[in-house]
Amino acid sequence: MKNKEILYKLLYLTADEEWMSQPEIVESVQKIGKEIACKERSRRNFSNTKGVKVIDYADNVRLYSSVTECMKYEKLCRSSITGHIKRKSQAKDGRRFFVIEDGNLLSQHDDV
Repeated sequence: MKNKEILYKLLYLTADEEWMSQPEIVESVQKIGKEIACKERSRRNFSNTKGVKVIDYADNVRLYSSVTECMKYEKLCRSSITGHIKRKSQAKDGRRFFVIEDGNLLSQHDDV
């Protein structure tokens, strides 16, 4: 279903003031709600990470124990580092950032 069709169907189902007292309509509305539920990932709490791995353009690897330490030595702000991690992108100078959680490295191709 397209978004417009879903919206019209919801409007049709909920047009009656008593729609909540009719179980079949409530069930239909709940089903549609599950279909259109936000599929966006939850926000990552970077304070729970075990470290940050940085790979530069020359394939040199640097490990940091926290995002704060990474900020200090890589000379980037927190939002730049976390943004590159979330978007799985690299900085303009070729650096790539990865998160280490529970001793496991989450690569750029993993779900972050």
